[in-house]
Amino acid sequence: VSSTYPTGIGGGVLYNVAIYWSGQPTREMLDRACVVSYKENPDVNKTNKTRLVYFGTYGSNDGNHSTKYNPCYYGDFLGDYREEVIMGSSDMKSIYIFSTNHPTEFRLPHLMTDHNYDMSQAMQNMGYNQGTNLGYYVGAETLKKAE
Repeated sequence: VSSTYPTGIGGGVLYNVAIYWSGQPTREMLDRACVVSYKENPDVNKTNKTRLVYFGTYGSNDGNHSTKYNPCYYGDFLGDYREEVIMGSSDMKSIYIFSTNHPTEFRLPHLMTDHNYDMSQAMQNMGYNQGTNLGYYVGAETLKKAE
């Protein structure tokens, strides 16, 4: 339950999907070519302390469609549990593959080894685009740092 009302796409409390991006065991929010954290992080972005990355800075468009602004694809296809994002270029003549540059101290198996996750990846491109889902719980209190 929240007392905050959605304020609009790409910047309020209304976001499209969750994504493993920053190297933490919790997800961030992905909407309209932005990955945004729940917590402020002035070391990453001095003016917008919760924004981790804006893919448009690198030449991508804001996403597909004019309502949900989905990326072409996102998911853990490189294999370290953090998810990558594929976006089209703003002129729609090429694609960009984005991977995080945030280090992590946590180790998880490649998410595609989980059947539920693998199936949610397939569903992204076969119907109504929904975010990925794991078949098990991952939370900050469940993981230990790699030794």
